[in-house]
Amino acid sequence: MPSTAAKKGTAVFLAVILLPTLALGIYGIQRSLWLDEAWVANSVLAPSLSGMFYYPDWLQSTPPLFLLLTRAAVSVSGVSNSAFRLVPLALALLAITAMTAVSRRLLSPPFAALACALLAFNPTTIEYSRTCKQYSGEVAASALILLCTVLYLQH
Repeated sequence: MPSTAAKKGTAVFLAVILLPTLALGIYGIQRSLWLDEAWVANSVLAPSLSGMFYYPDWLQSTPPLFLLLTRAAVSVSGVSNSAFRLVPLALALLAITAMTAVSRRLLSPPFAALACALLAFNPTTIEYSRTCKQYSGEVAASALILLCTVLYLQH
């Protein structure tokens, strides 16, 4: 059972790593959508769910859960470039949180901090966090699978 000091240290570490990740993700979030993002945005804005998941003219390769989450974010916050990029940013923050949990269980504190910093400040991860594509969701899924595996093996 972790002590109160360890829990407080984890909370401080998460804040120190998540706040810059959030800031880097927000920077440039309102820029114009590029071609692939526009295809995803058109899918999300389809009048029906079947229209969102299936286009007769091309293959829909964006995962359905990502489309549903993005559609929910756009319906709540309105149609804007930022709204289309809210889900990828949230998934990037989830990935960093899961990576923190994994690394703190497997590594010493300095190496855990290094592992999280390498993920959080990787230019590719930063770009994924502000792009309306499923890539940050794939990073989050990988980190969550690692966490589930570690928890299972430790149990």
